[in-house]
This record gives sequence, structure tokens and C-alpha cells, in this order.
Amino acid sequence: MKKQFIFLIFLGLTFTLQAQFQISGKLQDTEQKPLSFASVVILQEQDSSMITFGLTDVNGNYQLDVKEKGDYLIQFSFLGYQTTYKKINTDWRNRKIELPIYQLKTAAVDLDEVEISAERIPMKMKDDTLVYDAAAFKTKEGEAVEKLLEKLPGVEVDEQGNVTAQGKTVTKVLVNGKEFFGSNPKMATQNLDAEAVKSVEVLDKKSEEAEFTGVDDGSEEKTINITLKEEYNKGYFGRVSGAVGTEETYKGSASINYFDEKNQLSLIGGGNNLNELNFSFSEYSDFQGGNISDFNSSAIGYNLGDGINSSLSAGLNWNRTINKKLKVTANYFYVNNTNELIKTINSSNFTPTETFETAEVIDNEKQNIGHSSDIRLEWNPDSMNRIDYRMGFSLSDNEADNQSYTEYTSESSGVRETSTLNKFEENSFKAYSDLSYNRRLKKKGRSLLFKHLFRVGEQEEENLIDNQIFNSDLYQFQNFSQQQQQNRLSLKYTEPIIDKWYANFTYSYDQEYETPERNFFDLQNGRSFNDSLSGAFSRDIDEHKGNFSIQRSTKKSVWEMGSALSQIHLKTSETDNDFRFLYPYLTVRFRLKGSQNLRMGYRTSTNLPNLNQLITIPNNINPNQLYVGNNQLRPEYAHNFNINYFFFDPLSSSSYYIGLRVADVQDKIVNRTRVNSDLRREITPQNTDFYQSLTSYFGISKKFKKWNLQYRFNGSSSFSRYEAFLNDELSQVASESYSVGGRIGRDKDEKWDLDFGFEYTFNKQEYELNSNFNQRFDQVRWYASGELQILENLLLNADYSIRNYANAFFSEARQLHFIDLSLRQSLMNDKWAITFIVHDLLNENVGIRRSGDLNSLRDEEYNSRAQYFMLQISTKLGKRKDGDKKRKYWMH
Repeated sequence: MKKQFIFLIFLGLTFTLQAQFQISGKLQDTEQKPLSFASVVILQEQDSSMITFGLTDVNGNYQLDVKEKGDYLIQFSFLGYQTTYKKINTDWRNRKIELPIYQLKTAAVDLDEVEISAERIPMKMKDDTLVYDAAAFKTKEGEAVEKLLEKLPGVEVDEQGNVTAQGKTVTKVLVNGKEFFGSNPKMATQNLDAEAVKSVEVLDKKSEEAEFTGVDDGSEEKTINITLKEEYNKGYFGRVSGAVGTEETYKGSASINYFDEKNQLSLIGGGNNLNELNFSFSEYSDFQGGNISDFNSSAIGYNLGDGINSSLSAGLNWNRTINKKLKVTANYFYVNNTNELIKTINSSNFTPTETFETAEVIDNEKQNIGHSSDIRLEWNPDSMNRIDYRMGFSLSDNEADNQSYTEYTSESSGVRETSTLNKFEENSFKAYSDLSYNRRLKKKGRSLLFKHLFRVGEQEEENLIDNQIFNSDLYQFQNFSQQQQQNRLSLKYTEPIIDKWYANFTYSYDQEYETPERNFFDLQNGRSFNDSLSGAFSRDIDEHKGNFSIQRSTKKSVWEMGSALSQIHLKTSETDNDFRFLYPYLTVRFRLKGSQNLRMGYRTSTNLPNLNQLITIPNNINPNQLYVGNNQLRPEYAHNFNINYFFFDPLSSSSYYIGLRVADVQDKIVNRTRVNSDLRREITPQNTDFYQSLTSYFGISKKFKKWNLQYRFNGSSSFSRYEAFLNDELSQVASESYSVGGRIGRDKDEKWDLDFGFEYTFNKQEYELNSNFNQRFDQVRWYASGELQILENLLLNADYSIRNYANAFFSEARQLHFIDLSLRQSLMNDKWAITFIVHDLLNENVGIRRSGDLNSLRDEEYNSRAQYFMLQISTKLGKRKDGDKKRKYWMH
């Protein structure tokens, strides 16, 4: 009854429908041509406070809503034109009010230098960049930048903090035009205060090569640039918080920044045991790249996902503009993550001759300590030359203490048991150097691009394992070591042919090697060297690739068609093979009328077998399976086709996107599984001749202006067909998955907000070998989140979600309810704040995962951070906002 009552409380918060007036019209220049993406603002005539705003569409039309009658002005502004104010003359008898066509006169200024200086232009187009004035969007005290982004028309932020703008995922966030802690967008959006922001720019940023040469290569990434207020660029600012709670929980964070005309210095740190990673070491130290693979024999991962995680981290970022020609960026990260996992896994398994059940209990403890540092130099000695140099390194120390117990039950063998105790230690070092030199030649569009990438790495790993495998024991000390290195050189020459047409010639050479070594010692009777499981291995790759393409670049479209020829020499300790591949490709991007984009592409690619797939020395660390590589593997060769379309309508602040991806892979590498008579599995990778997949996706975001609601709906589907082996029998597997989600809520209200949403996923797999094991399982999540400004300085937040796990084969249906609450009281003009936090009010949080593979269905349940109560204190440092100066700018 308690759960139903709480749910009714959330549902009882209904939306209030308000009678509104719709004001529409059209904007032109003096030649009667429509002005698209012009800014339109309705102001209160008495004090010029802003009521609402929007942009014109591609035909110059605009449509705005006001809630009540009044005396209003309408303001029009557009880059290169005079800002114009008109009084709205109407008797308010009709709900729909059509204004006459207005025309803007050109401004007698240089368009390259013009800056719109009108006081109230919340949103404007500047070339291909959409600029939001942060002062027009009210945020609550203490909120981070991501809360400001949520209020911007056309921008969305999901529960994980991922940002989407105009239907595209934002992959880079800059601060004052500079990188902020590398390329992770969340570092800026979650660690900078909204009150420090002057404006937000949303743009499709071209590649650095295209920006320098002026030849659009069709490569873009959705980027947000955050410009800080002037006072925040002349000193330090930041915030510090700390919290303690029941169940020995804690949380602390600090963000301290110092900015001036030439420097940006930021320090970020934090620690908690709430399953919150401030930032993951792997996000900032991805030094692998290419075809270099980890020689991770134990398959112990460092992704601290399941279980209870504790994290301690710190980061330092420095940007300095030495002069107009030289810029320096440097950062350093430290992470210390620990994980405690208790998991039970129940599975049903089948072979061509019988079925059997397994029950496994896992008890693991892990710790990962990592250091990472990067430096970047950008030097433009003159207008014809550009040099970009990056270098960095990472160090990691990892250890784990893993225990597991597994029970097998079958009709033929009865009940059998295995257990393992594994103590693991690993140390690694990686470094890289990346040089790019771009030169523009005398003829416009002619250019040279030289690149050199060097990577090096070393890894040392030790395992002490004590496995009980049915009636036999395995007690071993295992030592692994590995060195890896990569050199990659490329030279690209671009030659203009005729107007807008270019020819590209590229040659690249890639050389990689890896030299792992295993030394195993049996400890049952003293210490004896195990020859059968020990040995050295090597993997060397030499690749020469030549590429030729024809490209056409205009403002409306970019075409590129070409082909590459590759000669690959793959040598291991046991094999020596040569492969030759042809890579045809075609890419097209159209900029359609208005804010529309259509992209299509066809590409071919290869995927070389990695080191673990090639090593033929058995890996026996898992008592329930034995993994043996295959040195006869061939590279995968894939045909990939994709098409996607997106549209953003500034008139209604709506966005739409849809896409399709198709893949056909030859020599697909799959695992060949053999279940032995003792029910343990032997796994060996093998090439197959059949793999096809199709993925589709779509999304809609639209506003109901009449009801002050915003809704979002998205979905995806994936189909794949492939061949697999089970006990030497070839079988086809068909896999399908679907996911849909939706969210509806009030559109950025100042006093209170309420959102409802759902997520639904469905998975299906069918096996040719045994149709009785065909899988169908789904999961549904309903959620609601609310925010209420009780008093001026008192804010209540509430989140409620329901997760439904349907009955799946041998697993019963489950339903879990989660409620999180927080109450925040700000003090001393928000200099200080006290927050009371309740997590998992009903104490139901537990991790659940259901999945399947070639011959098994799995039901997993693991520990997670459940109920706690916490008190948090936070304070701001440095600059503070004067809360009264710009209040009239915010919408009524």
C-alpha cells in the first residue's frame, strides 16, 4: 500500500493548462527576401523585461505565445541588420494574432566585425553558430552548467549527463574556445557553475585540417563553446562540498579555477563510496589505438561497474596562450578506484546432446590506481604553416582478490563443483607522441599534411591461483610480461582540379609489434616450471596503404569518392602471412534548406585478429573454461552502409533524426565453443563466412507551447544473423533487440518542474541447434522527477522509478521501486548551502542483469549501494553573482 500511495502522489501532480495567445508573423529584408534564423523577442513595454523569444524559420516565419493580455513590444534582430522594435497593437479578442510583415534594414557596418549589442537577444544566429545569452535563462542557485543547457531550446541533457543539441550528440565542450580537461564534454558541464556563464555557442565544428586549409572534408562534430563572464576571466572561482551519511557513506568534491587573459588553470577533485566515478581513468588514457591489443591474460577488467564502488580522483588542467602563434594545453589525472562485488549467477546451458544448470557465487575485491598526463602544443608560425604536437603517458597499478564457487547439475553427471581463488597484480606503462604538420601551398586549396604517431607500452602481471576443478587441484604462480610499440607515418597531398573539385593522394605506413611472454610455475609439490603453459609469443604487423579520392566541397554539399589499396604483412611466432585488401568508399553530406542535414556513406574496412585471439598457449585461469587462440585466423573484411537525416525547426524548437546502418562481414571472427564431458567449456576463435547486421534509430523532440510541455521520444532496433559453432556443429543464430523511450515534462518553469518518462527494451535470440533455448526477455523502467522551489532559498528534488524485469525462461518476474529525495537550503546569498539527501528510500536497490549467449541463458544478481541518508555542506569560492542586477532579463 505504501508503494501505491507514493506513486499516486507523483501522479497527482498534474499540469496546469493556461489560456495563451499565439502571435505570429513574417520577417523580411528590404528586398522582400525572408530572413531565416533571425531573433524575435517579446518584451514588456513598461520595463522591457522579456516575456518570450524564438527564431524565424527558413521562410522567415515566427510564432510566439504569451500567457495573458498586456502591453508588449516585439524586437527583431539579425546579424548585419538594424535591430528593430515594434509595438504589438491588438484588441486581444482572438487567440491567434497575425502581425504585419516587417522588414529590417541593413546596418552600415563591416559584417566581419559586427557584434549585436542590443540588450535582450536571448538566442541568435551568427554565421553557422547558434548563440544563447545565458542571462536569459534562469538557473537556480548552485546549479552546474548542465542545468543551464537543459533550459536552452534545442538542447537536451539525459540522466547520464550526455548532451544532445539540434538532434546531434555533443562530442566536445570548449571553455572560452579552449579544451577543458581533454575531450570529455562532462568535465565542463558538470564542474563549472551556471552563474559563471555569459553565453553558450552551439556549432558543427569542422576538422582542424578543414579549418586550416579551407577545404571542407565533410568531417564535423557537434560542439558547445562556453564563454564565461568577464569577471570570471579575471581571478579565481569555484566550489567545495563535503557530505557524510549513514552506512558509512561519504562524498566530497572541489572545483577551483583561475582564469585571466592568457591562462586557464583548473583543479578538480573528489571522492565518494556511492558508485559515482568523478572521471574514469580509461577515458583519459586511451593509448592503445590501432591494432595494438592488451595482453590481459586473466580477463580481469578495470571497469568498476557492478558492486559497490569507491572513488578518489583529482585532475589539473592548464591552458596558456603564449602569443598569437603559440598555445599550450596540459592536464594531469589521478584516480584510485576500489570495487567490492558479490554476485550470484544462475544459468541454463545446452549442448547438442543434453542440458544442464550452473549456479555460481562470486566474491571479488579490486583496486585500480592510475596516473595520466597529456601536453599539447599548437604553433602557427605564419598563415601557411601549422604544427600540432601532442604527447602523454599513463601509469597504472591494479590488484584484485577474486573468489568464486560454481555448481554444475546435469542428468548424466549429477552435481559437480569447481572453485577458484585468484590474487592478481598488474603494472603498466604507456606513452605516445603525435605530430601533425599542415602546409598550405601557394595555389588556393593545395596543401600537404604529414602525420607521425608513436606509441609504446609495457605490462607486467602476476597471478596466484588456487583452483579446485571437480576432483583435481590447480595451484599455480603465473607471470605475464609484454612490450608493445607502434609507428605510423602518413603523407597527404591535396590538389585543386577545377572549381570546388579536389584530388587527394595519401600514403601511410603502419608498423606494430607485441612480444608477450608467459612463465607458469606449478606449486602443488614445491615450485616447478610448467613447459606446456609457458612460452614466448610475438605479433608483428607491417601495413602499406595508398589512397586516392576525388572530392567536391560546396556550402550545400560535400562528396568524396575513392579507394585505398593495402598490403598487410602479419607475422607471429608460428605463422607468416600476407594479405591484400581493396577499400572502396563513397561519402555524401547534404546541407538542405534550413537546418537540415542528410548524410550517406559506404565504406569497407578490416579488423585484424588481436593478440589474445592468436596465442595458441592455453589460458587456464578460469576453472570453468579453457581459452586457446588460433594462429590461422584471417582478418575480417566488412562492408558498411549508413544513412542519417536530422532536422531542427527553430520556429517550434523541435528536432527530428532518423538513421540506418547495414553491415556485411566476411571472415567474421567468432568463438567456437566445445562443452566437454565434464561440462567445462573450451573456447577457440574461428573465422566464419556469414555475418549480417542492420541497425535503425530515430528521435523526436517537440514542444507543446499551448500546454507549456516538452516531449521526447526515441527508439532503436538491431537485427543480426551470423554463424556459430557448438561442439563442432555449425549453427545459425538470429538476434533481435528493440528499445524505445519517451519523456514529457514542463518546459523549463522557474518555480516547479515535473517530468515523466519510460524506457523499454526487448531482446530475442533464436538458435538453429536448439529451438527450446530461444530467448525472449524484456525490461521496462518508468520514472518521474520533480523539482519544487518551496521558498526563495529552499529547493526540493524528488526522483521515483520503477523497474520491471519480465519472466524469462527460468527467471521469475521482478519489480523494484526506487525513490531519491533531496532538500537544499542556501544561505548568505548562496555563499553556503546545506542539503539533506535520501537515497533509495524504500531500500530495494539491487543489481539485476539477464542475458544469453550461444549455449546459455544467464540471470545475474549483485550487490549495489542501497539506502542511506546524508547531510552535505557546500560553499562557493571567489566571484559571486549579484542576484538582482539581471533579474528583469529572465522570462516572466
